[in-house]
Amino acid sequence: MRLNGLFSTENYCKPQNNGFREACKIGDSGIIELLPLVKCRSYQGRFVLTDKGNISAFLQKSIGDIAFNCKNQKIWGIEVKTERKTTGNFFLELWSNRSRQTPGWMHTLITDFLWYYFQDSKTLHSIQFKKLQDWAFTKDKIYQFPLKQQKAYQQFNDTWGALVPISLVQNEVGIKKFYKGLDF
Repeated sequence: MRLNGLFSTENYCKPQNNGFREACKIGDSGIIELLPLVKCRSYQGRFVLTDKGNISAFLQKSIGDIAFNCKNQKIWGIEVKTERKTTGNFFLELWSNRSRQTPGWMHTLITDFLWYYFQDSKTLHSIQFKKLQDWAFTKDKIYQFPLKQQKAYQQFNDTWGALVPISLVQNEVGIKKFYKGLDF
């Protein structure tokens, strides 16, 4: 990774299996598509992608994919989730590997924003993560949705989460939407 904002997806995800690599490729392509928004919203182009280096595993599990300084020079953490097709739902991960009792990112992240990006519609949903967690766990809203196993990709871990309608999150938590081509 270079600090001028250029990003290489080479070795971003360690090859574990084809499903994992495919999911990583989608995530990488989403981050690349979102870089113009990060660049235009950051203070003097200051941002860091947390995918490489000695502390990358810690950063990925705590603040997410991007740390950046906004125009008022505050630093923000952003977790980016990318899906190829708009589904009408968010997949909110509760278990990263349920069979090994590994909690998912809804439990472990302490980031500021969740950016959920749908590539087909070029729509980014920006959600304040603390508000989403409060809604999910303090108000126990997430438990009204049955646990679903991620089956889009074959992978070693068994990832489970809740499929939550976007409209519900919009109404009860709040979402700011950005459209590629219009907003960035």
